[in-house]
Amino acid sequence: MLWGMDSDFDGVEDALDKCPNTPFDALVDKDGCIQSYVSSSKYLLQVGVSDSIESDSLDANLYFAYIYKPWEFSISTTSYTMNLTNSIDVKDDMYISLGYYKDFSNLNTKLSFGSRLAMDDGYKIEDVANCFVSLDLNYDMGDYTLLGYYSYSFKVNANRYATYSVGVGKSLTSSLYASVTLTQLALKESDINSISLYSSYMINDKFYCSLGYTYNFDYDDKHTLSFNLGVYIE
Repeated sequence: MLWGMDSDFDGVEDALDKCPNTPFDALVDKDGCIQSYVSSSKYLLQVGVSDSIESDSLDANLYFAYIYKPWEFSISTTSYTMNLTNSIDVKDDMYISLGYYKDFSNLNTKLSFGSRLAMDDGYKIEDVANCFVSLDLNYDMGDYTLLGYYSYSFKVNANRYATYSVGVGKSLTSSLYASVTLTQLALKESDINSISLYSSYMINDKFYCSLGYTYNFDYDDKHTLSFNLGVYIE
């Protein structure tokens, strides 16, 4: 272990890090271990684009989060299942959510509640669920991190659906993180399955960029690429 190295880029050097391989965006204490809250507020701003190769459509996205102690408030123009099917997640809409962080030993969790706000009247959205509850799970196994996600979207007199995702992530270098996930969108009529590859690179202690690729097994737009640039402000 070398002084100055920070393999999971959480701000704590490897020689002092008691909890290696924490997710790059996790909240950690002075020992590098995931904590339920931080003493000061924190902001995250991310902008990016996604490209559906088959339909040759390029879409911009925006994500903003404010974190205070165990709470996170976020606003975004894209959702977790946006790359799976446009019949469920409507483009140009806005997603607002409130999340709560809680850790249990090596397990980091975030429970969120949110809603989708329609911004474009050109889409028929009256039968689409616009409220959701979700659970993010990250389990530290040393060299790797197991990833889990569940979301349930609902609305009175509307089609309801659930999203399941499992994956694994790893810090490849002191600045580079990569993960692979399998996702299923469970609809009333059928299921939509996809696999996603994701990587993020810490440019410095504040800025990062990420690149993602999603392959959809059950939808016409099979290939989607995304690129994002983000910044942390404390």
